[in-house]
Amino acid sequence: MWENDLQFIKDIILIIGSITSTFFAFRSYSKWKKEHKGKIKYELCRNILKTVFTLRDDFKSVRSPLSFAHELMPGYKPGESKESENLSYIFNNRFKVLYDSCNSLSSLLPEIEFEFSIDLKKKCEDILYEVKLYQMTVSEFVQISNVENIYKDEHYKVMKLKVYNIGDNNELTLKFEKLIDIIKIDVQKEINKY
Repeated sequence: MWENDLQFIKDIILIIGSITSTFFAFRSYSKWKKEHKGKIKYELCRNILKTVFTLRDDFKSVRSPLSFAHELMPGYKPGESKESENLSYIFNNRFKVLYDSCNSLSSLLPEIEFEFSIDLKKKCEDILYEVKLYQMTVSEFVQISNVENIYKDEHYKVMKLKVYNIGDNNELTLKFEKLIDIIKIDVQKEINKY
C-alpha cells in the first residue's frame, strides 16, 4: 500500500514538472520570438535611416552650385564649348550616385510597407518623386543654358534657383529636408518601441 502511494506521488511530481517545463519553454520561445522580431525591425529602421540620410547627402551634392575641375567634361573650354554639353556631363555623373541611393531606398519599400505602414512607404515614395521632379528640372535647365545672353533671362534665373541649392530659404531644399525629418521622426518612434 505504501508503494502505491509513493508511485502516485512520484507520478504527480513528474506531471507537475512536465507542465512547468512546458510552460517555461513556451514562455521562453515567445520572448525569443518577440526579441527576434524586434531585432529585425530595429535593423530595418537603421537601414531606412541610413539610406534616407545617404540620399539626402547625395541630393545635396547634386545640387551644389560648385563644379570642380574633375567634374568638367574632358576637353571643356569655357566660351568655346557648349555649356549645355558640359552641364549635361556634370549632372549625368552626379546623378549616378543619387540613383544608387534612390535604388537603395526603392529596394526597402516592400519591407517598409510590410513591417510598418503604407503611410511611411508613401513618405519614402514622396522623396523619390521629388528626385524625379528635380531630374526633369535639371533637364530643362540644361536645355535652356545654351541660349545667348541667357544669364539676363528671368526664366533662367528661376531655373537656376531650382537646380542649385542657393540661399537659406531654397524651396526645394526646405521641402526635401522636411520629408527627411518626417521619416526620421516616424522611424525613431518605431525604434523606441523596441
